[in-house]
Amino acid sequence: MPGKKQKGSAFERDIARDLGMWWRGDPNFLWRTRGSGAHAKRIKKHYGDIAPVDAPASEFPLTIECKFTKSWSLIPILEGRERATLYKYWSQLENEKKPGSLGVLLAKGNRTPVYAAISQWDALKLRVQRDSAVLLYVPSPAIVLMRYEDFKSIVQIGWIRDLYGPEHSDWI
Repeated sequence: MPGKKQKGSAFERDIARDLGMWWRGDPNFLWRTRGSGAHAKRIKKHYGDIAPVDAPASEFPLTIECKFTKSWSLIPILEGRERATLYKYWSQLENEKKPGSLGVLLAKGNRTPVYAAISQWDALKLRVQRDSAVLLYVPSPAIVLMRYEDFKSIVQIGWIRDLYGPEHSDWI
């Protein structure tokens, strides 16, 4: 039976392949940044858990933080019991985030779908609306949670490039 570290590493690899397909149609465009052997050596500077393999960071203006936790569930968050865990994960993302990039927290538990969290401000800029997916607003800091699959279908890559791409002043 795989341990926590192996599950987390496998989750990061799966997300990297899936995001690479979504972003560029190439499952090898992105790779996990920590402990990934030869791939890590080719990445000169990275932010978060997933980065482009052979392209500058500006080609993927997102900072991705992945969390696979046995007990991840929305129920405790809705009941106000596990917000501290969510805030801890969010704080880690904020501390590792490249200035000017879109910060995305991806979290999954055993037998749960993957959830995506972005700041409320980013959700507004990216035109994420309540009628397009089931969204959960978590106050202080203002975070919007949605299913990862909804994130990929709602958030347009062109919008991300326009708002967070290399032409953005924070990347210069």
